Amino acid sequence: MILGTIFIVNDPDSEARKKGFESSSDRSSATAEGVTDSAQWTLIKSQRAAAANEERRKQWDAAQRLAQERQQARERLLAKPAQQEAFLKIVEEGQRAFRAAENDFQRGATRPVRSQAICSALSSVAVSNWIGRVSRLTTNSEGLGVLGIDVGSKILATTWNNKLSDMVADSLIGPNTAVYQRMGSLKNGDLVRFSGSFVRGGADCIQEQSVTIRGSMADPEFTFVFQSLDKVELPSN
Repeated sequence: MILGTIFIVNDPDSEARKKGFESSSDRSSATAEGVTDSAQWTLIKSQRAAAANEERRKQWDAAQRLAQERQQARERLLAKPAQQEAFLKIVEEGQRAFRAAENDFQRGATRPVRSQAICSALSSVAVSNWIGRVSRLTTNSEGLGVLGIDVGSKILATTWNNKLSDMVADSLIGPNTAVYQRMGSLKNGDLVRFSGSFVRGGADCIQEQSVTIRGSMADPEFTFVFQSLDKVELPSN
């Protein structure tokens, strides 16, 4: 005769569930905190989960507010003065008209239209707190500063790069000026705010340096006398 031995297996998880706990480890966690009633333990866990969810919600809200504040700060720093916006609109309209022209006459006719519009928009050639990116940063053979700022799409506010061309404008930047000292800490591509003045005269209402009408209309370089220059630091995302 073969005698069978019956082993009674004690299942801790089964026992815990009979008492209303999720598992033996759940019961052990409750016991460790002095809780023996499963209903009380379920309430405690529910309250803790709700508190954790509320904390995560607060953290998410705080992160969203911070991101919004940073975005608003970026927008304020990148905002162009109304005078700059009006100027860019005129020059960009001139660029589009030049590209759309079908012959040389039509292309040439875009220039006086733009000139008149610039004169109307710039009642004063002085500008304040315009924004752009450094695209020309060097000196001429005499060590005078040569600075060009992209103020729009292929639209440059720039000094001359030689004294002969600069005799009227006097735009080259002297070593003893604050602008010259600022230039030493900049690099091409840096975002800057600047003030100063354009130079009245020429076929474009303000002095433009291109030798061809195509250059003047498609990639204008307007002579500019810089009086102040500051790097713009954007907040990180």
